[in-house]
Amino acid sequence: MELLLVIVILSAVAWMLTSTVGDNIAQVRYDDTRNRLDAIRGAVLGPTGAAALERGILSGYVVDNGVLPENIKALVTRIVDDSVEPAVAHDAFGLTAPVFNQGSAGEAKLEQPEHLLMKGHRGAYVAALANGWFRDGWGTELGSDGTAGIDCPTLPDGGSGNEGNNVDADNHGWCVTRSQDRWYVDSYGLDGKEGQLTGTPYEQDMPMSPPILADDWQVNVQGRSVRIYNKTGAILELGGVNLSAALLVYKNDANGDGPNWESVRTAAVLVNSLGNSDYFEAPFPNTGRVPIPTGEHLLVLVHEPGGGHSDTPDLAALVATEEWKGTQQYITKRVKFYSRGGVPDMVLEIR
Repeated sequence: MELLLVIVILSAVAWMLTSTVGDNIAQVRYDDTRNRLDAIRGAVLGPTGAAALERGILSGYVVDNGVLPENIKALVTRIVDDSVEPAVAHDAFGLTAPVFNQGSAGEAKLEQPEHLLMKGHRGAYVAALANGWFRDGWGTELGSDGTAGIDCPTLPDGGSGNEGNNVDADNHGWCVTRSQDRWYVDSYGLDGKEGQLTGTPYEQDMPMSPPILADDWQVNVQGRSVRIYNKTGAILELGGVNLSAALLVYKNDANGDGPNWESVRTAAVLVNSLGNSDYFEAPFPNTGRVPIPTGEHLLVLVHEPGGGHSDTPDLAALVATEEWKGTQQYITKRVKFYSRGGVPDMVLEIR
């Protein structure tokens, strides 16, 4: 009888220990999933707000590439696919010459050392396992069950629906939603399926919190102006020239056709003369968002021959002799945009 009692007690203790260990392991996996979601958000945005501004740090997927990642795979490795025609590939990280779109006149490339920017895909933004996967803490694998054009657990406000993707090869067991300029990531939790199917709290879906919203990775310059100063030491008599400014913004969209540069231009301003140390302002459009991705971009002065946004603007080359000298002496300035850092001071100086 005493032996039986001892066995019962030992069995109860063993059961409690097993239950405790199981709960501890589940909590570890839960916490690991939360940490991985935080790592994904940090990999996309880098430091944000005051922390980035105070330290002058620009890093993260958006800073390097100018766009949101297509999927989790894009955070793990540089996408290169030669099996399709044309080939699909992210541009690799390195010094890149900004390009100004001159409309029907073609593109002008700024290849001087002072113009080059570090852009492109670095190869890895999150630390994946040796096998190349970056799964949640539960090791969720969806295999052939994954699909595109679905609703993930997190439904974006105002979204069109069916914008989610949980294809395993692309999103490593996560469910990712790209909706307009927003990015959402969900883990399916312990059971690897949407919803809490039993009473176990670890089965709850876990969203990336907060999600990545437009204002996290873009700075809206709507209605803001670029100031253009005369720093030549003399009055510039220009005789009625239409001038504007443009931000040259790099976008690495993995389409395989080389670097992609967008010219985000201000309105043109008619300038007759400009006194020494005087300036004029060229405003960006005041209707609708004018989004600039976080990162370092090149600001350039633009000649608008026909006034307004002509089809063939030339890069401006104002000099102290008051002459236009081709397109080799560009008036430029590097400008840094920080996540949640507000609109930076945008200034060009004619010297």
